[in-house]
Amino acid sequence: MAHIPTANGTAMTGATSLVKSLEAADVEVMFGLPGGAILPAYDPIFDSTIRHILVRHEQGAGHAATGYAKSLVAPVSASQLLVLVQQTWLPL
Repeated sequence: MAHIPTANGTAMTGATSLVKSLEAADVEVMFGLPGGAILPAYDPIFDSTIRHILVRHEQGAGHAATGYAKSLVAPVSASQLLVLVQQTWLPL
């Protein structure tokens, strides 16, 4: 699998690209349940400015994100919904 090099010479993986895209969309908080196919995407989050909130169920992540957004009077972004859909519907 070929990786696209970044400006500092390190490899840009799909997971890194996903996290960079979320940061570019000004995502500050994400709710999720690591495991299965999404697990590699969690590695770049450690070096990210995005705060991850662990939930116990995929649907709980959606409800938590909606409640969080409503409490801030900010809409849930398409990026946040994409992460939710990806975690919920990807086969294990």
